[in-house]
Amino acid sequence: MAKTNNKIWKKRDYIIFFILIPVVLILFYIIPQSIKNIFILDMKHITILNIFFSNYIHSNLLNHLIPNLIIYLLLMLIIFKLETDKKLFYKVMISLFILLPFLVSLYLIKFLPLSTQGFSAITSGIMGYFLYVFYRYVRKNYDKKINSDFLLLLIVINAFLVLITHRIWSWSSLMFAIALIYVYKARLNLKKIFWILFLDFKNICKSKYSIKLYKISIFVLSIYFLFSLSTILPVDIRIENNNVINIASHYFGYVFGICIPLIIVGLEKLKKELEEIQKLREEMKMEREGKDL
Repeated sequence: MAKTNNKIWKKRDYIIFFILIPVVLILFYIIPQSIKNIFILDMKHITILNIFFSNYIHSNLLNHLIPNLIIYLLLMLIIFKLETDKKLFYKVMISLFILLPFLVSLYLIKFLPLSTQGFSAITSGIMGYFLYVFYRYVRKNYDKKINSDFLLLLIVINAFLVLITHRIWSWSSLMFAIALIYVYKARLNLKKIFWILFLDFKNICKSKYSIKLYKISIFVLSIYFLFSLSTILPVDIRIENNNVINIASHYFGYVFGICIPLIIVGLEKLKKELEEIQKLREEMKMEREGKDL
C-alpha cells in the first residue's frame, strides 16, 4: 500500500485504544450481574447511567463481547495504518465514545423500546468512520481529483449488498443502477486507483515474509471492512438464548460514523472561511481608515 504516516501515533495512543478500551469493556463484563443490571438500558427504568453505559455492557462473552472486541481491534489496526489526521481522529473518537451512546440510546427509547446492551453501536460507528478514512487515504495517496462521489459509491455498494442479502430485489436493482452511474462518472479515477493498487500489491508480494504477511493482512482487512455493512445488518437477528441482534443501533452507529467526520471537516472549513472573511473585512476597514487620514 502507499506510504502512511505512522509517526503521528505515540505510545499513549496505542495504550488508550489497544489496551485501555478493551480493559474497560472486560471490567464491565466481569462485574456482578446485580451491578450490571443497573447499566443495562431498561425501558421500565430509564436513567442517565443506563442510557450511556448500556453501550459498554455485555452479558455474553462468546457471542457478544469477544466478537465486538475483535472487530474493534481489527478496525483500529487498519485505521492506525491509514489515518494521518490525528486531530480529526480524536474528535471522531470522542464523538463515537461519548456522544453516540447517548444518541443511539435515545433513538432506541423513542423508536425501538427494548432492553439493550453492547458495544456494537460504537464498533459500527468506527466501521462507518473507516469508509471516510479510506476515502481520504485514496485521495491523498492515489488521486487528488477523487471527490465525495467516491465515498458515495462506497456507501451505495454497501446499501446494494444489504438489500441483496435481505432479498429486497426492487430496491437492490435501483442501488445497482445508481452504483453503475457513479462508476461511470469516476471511471478514469477508478482505473488509476486500481492500477496503483495492483502495483502496490505486486510490491507487497516482493517484501520479506513477515512484512508481506502484515501488509497483505491490512490490505485484505481494508477491503473486507469497506463492504461489511451487510455483516452487521444480518437477515437472521436471533442468536443464542433467543436474544435479538439490535440492527437498529448498528445502522444508527454506522451512519453516525460516516457523517461525523464530514460534519467536523465541514465545520472546520466553514470556520476558516469565516476567519478569512473577517480578516479581509479588517484589512478593508484599515485601508479605508488610512485613506481618510
